[in-house]
Formats: sequence, C-alpha cells, structure tokens
Amino acid sequence: MGWWGRLKSGMAFAGTWWRCIKYSVQLPALPYGAKKFHAFHADFLCHESEQLGCFGHLEMFDIQLRSLKDAFFDPCCRFIPSFISPLQITIAASLSGLLSCLFATQQRVALSLTFWLLNRAFDCLDGALARHRKTASDLGGFLDLLADLTIYSLLPIAVAHGNVSDDANWKAVAVLESTFHVNNFILFYVAAVAEKLRAKSAEASKELTSVMMRPALIEGVESAVIFTLMLASPTKIWALSWTMAALVSVGILQRTFWVIGALAS
Repeated sequence: MGWWGRLKSGMAFAGTWWRCIKYSVQLPALPYGAKKFHAFHADFLCHESEQLGCFGHLEMFDIQLRSLKDAFFDPCCRFIPSFISPLQITIAASLSGLLSCLFATQQRVALSLTFWLLNRAFDCLDGALARHRKTASDLGGFLDLLADLTIYSLLPIAVAHGNVSDDANWKAVAVLESTFHVNNFILFYVAAVAEKLRAKSAEASKELTSVMMRPALIEGVESAVIFTLMLASPTKIWALSWTMAALVSVGILQRTFWVIGALAS
C-alpha cells in the first residue's frame, strides 16, 4: 500500500473513532447500565466494520468478558470457608499486587507475573464473594478501588525501575501516569453524573462495580493485558507505555464528551 493509501486508511480510522466518541454521548439520558450501553455500542461498531476492515472488531472486551468471569468465579464462592471474608481477599489482592511490583523492580519476571496473576484472581473473587453472600458494602468497594488504582500506578514505575530505564522510558512512563491521573478524575466525575442520572431513572441497572463507570476503549481487561505484557517483557516498557497512554487518552475523550453531553442536556 502506497503513502496515499495509508493516509486514506488512517483518516478513515480516525474518522470512525471520532464517530464512536460522538455516538457514546448521543443518549445521555439512558439508565447507566454497562450491558445496555454495550448493546448500542456493539450495533454501532457492526455498522462501522464495513468502514474499518480489519479494525472493525475493535470494542470493549471488558464488558464481553464479564459474563465469562462471573461464570468462573461465582461457583468458586461456594467453596470458600465462611471465616474468609471479601475484605480479607481484597487485602490479599493488595499484598499480591505490591509483591508483584516489588519483584518487578528486581527483574524477577516469573515471581512478578505470578503475584500479578494472583492479584487479578483475588480482585475478581472479592466482589464475587461479596455479591454471593449479599455483603457488598461501600467500604469494601472503596478499598478495592483504592488497591487497584495504587497497584496500577506503581506497576509501570516498578517495571521501568527494574529495567534500568533511560530517559526515553521514564518519559513514556511519566506520560502514562499523567493519563492515569486525568482519567481517574474523569472516571469519578462521570460516576457522580451517572449516579444522578440513575437516581432520576425508574429503571435500576445491575452494576458489577461499586462505582458506576462509563465504558470506554480501555478498561479492566485491556489494562490487565497490557500490564501483564509489561511484566513479561520489561524491555518493551517504552512501547507499551505509549500505547496504553494513547488508548487511555481515547477513553478520556469518550468520557469527557459523555459528561459534556450529559451536563448540557
């Protein structure tokens, strides 16, 4: 493909993502439900697949895989002893994540990956157990999110530190961390707006997290995959950081346009 063909493909791809962002805010008065939003989003992406070709299947895997995650972890809850609480599992997830970061600074790839996978498993299990026992609480949700955001912030820094990174790597990690901060602000502002919309709605929606979050291009599953790649291939931290920063930035735009549409309506 020549330069003109690549330019046209790039413009078509950028145009499609712009339509995706605009589409995500067309219906701000809808009850804030991830499944319902994904249904609209999936219909739109099916239509856009004719324009995107091989990019036509780009969508949020996090929502798609939640049913798979529930199908695996929900039955496991029956075998967890009653003296083990969801909060204890949240603490175990936090410790596993911190150990993963510690071993990443020491370039001990196998151990960092092992504890990272334990962190992900415990992170799925604590919420499933709380829902299974009907003991879900705001405190548990707060601690779970606090642990996630802490580990997510530390992990790229730990990988870069263990990789004896040069300035280029540190700059990439710094940009990624900056997108995290902006995204976290928007996430919780979105949660506040979405909570108001849900309070006005007569239809209650099932939320799988303690804070309502507007779906975007990159979420839990996508983040976990990129972090796993960072731990498995520390030398690729530069490319992975820039890639993730770009994806998070798209999510920031998606959620920003949604907030603007919701507040302007």
